[in-house]
Order: sequence, then structure tokens, then C-alpha cells
Amino acid sequence: MSNGLLDIMVRSKNAMEAFEASLRIHTNNSANISTSGYKAITHSFKTVFNEVMSTGYQAQNGGSGANPTQFGSGVTLANIKLDFSQGDLGEGGPLDGAVAGRGLFMVTGSQGDESRYLYTRDGEFKVDPSGQYIVDSSGRKLIGYYSGSG
Repeated sequence: MSNGLLDIMVRSKNAMEAFEASLRIHTNNSANISTSGYKAITHSFKTVFNEVMSTGYQAQNGGSGANPTQFGSGVTLANIKLDFSQGDLGEGGPLDGAVAGRGLFMVTGSQGDESRYLYTRDGEFKVDPSGQYIVDSSGRKLIGYYSGSG
């Protein structure tokens, strides 16, 4: 059952935490709006129920039924996901690439940890200073296959 002021405080705290998390997501999306290959995060809110006061019942023989009565403790974030919809391609350099759909480019890890693979949507590539590898803006090598021609 309801505990009055304590329940109000708990619901308020839960709501503030949910809206803070939402604000962080929106701030991150805004900060990365001009980042090449960035995919926005989308989310929604949902109500949190933690106590059923009455179970309700289904209508019988054309009568009216009743919905269950539930007591909740506020809201939380739900359906947090990456938006993989196709963005604007624009014009790029001679080595720039784009992925249609849900794919990702595979690159090596940071310098000194090249045995680990990372994944990116950023398709801005260039030749490294040695002239041997195609790298992204952070200097990570693009993983691919040697064609054997040329």
C-alpha cells in the first residue's frame, strides 16, 4: 500500500533519474551531430509498476469488466537503441566509403593494441604516412582482404 510522503519522494527520485539519463542521451546526440558515421541513440519512457492493488476481471455476457488497479513507483527509460537508418552520404574523398544498412567497418585497435578489432560507421579513410595502409581519422588500420591484383 501507499506510504504517503515516502512514495512521493521515491517516485520523484525515479523520475529525476530517468530524465537525467534522457538528458545525457540527448546531450550525447547533440555533441556528436557533426561526427562522421555517428548513429544517434533513441529511447522512450515506461511506467514502473510494483504493486497490484486489484487484479481486475473480464466482462461476462456483455457486462462491463474492470481493469487492474496498479500502484507504480514512477518512470524509467525503455527501448534504448541505436538508430541505424541511413544518413546523408554527401561528398567525400577518394578512399571514403559508406555502409548501406546495418553493417560496420572493421578496424584494428589503437596503436600498441592492434590485435583487437573495433567497429565503426565512420567511412572517412586515408593512406597512412608509410603509404602501406588505409587508416581512419584515428590512425587505426582498415581490415580488408588483399585482392592480389594490381
